[in-house]
Amino acid sequence: LFGVGFGQSRQKYYYLPEVASDSIFAIIGEEFGFLGTALVIAAFSYLIYRGFEIAKNAKTLRGRLLAAGVTSWIGLQFFVNIGAMTQLLPLTGVPIPLISYGGSSMVFSLMGLGILANIGKENLK
Repeated sequence: LFGVGFGQSRQKYYYLPEVASDSIFAIIGEEFGFLGTALVIAAFSYLIYRGFEIAKNAKTLRGRLLAAGVTSWIGLQFFVNIGAMTQLLPLTGVPIPLISYGGSSMVFSLMGLGILANIGKENLK
C-alpha cells in the first residue's frame, strides 16, 4: 500500500530495463506503493481534464484544435507508458511526460504545456 520507501527500490538494479526513462512508473509503484501511483494517475487525469476544458472553451478553432492536440499527445504518452508497465501494451520507449528522465522529452512537454497555458490565458480575456 505504501511501498518500500523513496530510494529503497531493488527492481531498478536487477530487473527493469531503462529505469530512469521508460520504466519509471514501475519504480514509482515499488517505492511509493498504491498511494503514490494513484496520486500520479490522479494528477495526470486532472491535467488531461483541464487540457480538454481549455480546448472546449477556446475562442478560435485553431486554439481548440491545438489545445486538444497537445492534451491528447501528453495523455497518450502517459497511458501508453502505464500500459507498457502493466503489460497491457508492449514496451515502446515512450516516456511519461514531466517525470521520465530525458532532456528532449522534458523540453517538448514543457513547450506543449506552455502553449496550453497560453490558450487558457487567452480564454480568460
